[in-house]
Amino acid sequence: MTKNSQTVIITGATGAIGKAIALQIAAQGYQVVIIARNEDKAQHAVHQIIQTTTNPQVCYKITDLSRRAEIQKLARDSKDDE
Repeated sequence: MTKNSQTVIITGATGAIGKAIALQIAAQGYQVVIIARNEDKAQHAVHQIIQTTTNPQVCYKITDLSRRAEIQKLARDSKDDE
């Protein structure tokens, strides 16, 4: 299995530490999915990560992890994406 066929889900990637982690993971060639509550911040983070790493396999999903229903939906959606 190659790195680009593996997906890493990262929460908090719209902030400093999470974004630094996402940048490192994306730079290694992994698919990166950012989980965020704020769509504008998520779009900005994805754009910045793609520009910096030249890895186009970075996207985001809007999810509020304080809500159980949204966590369950994220899990179902992630499983469907496999």
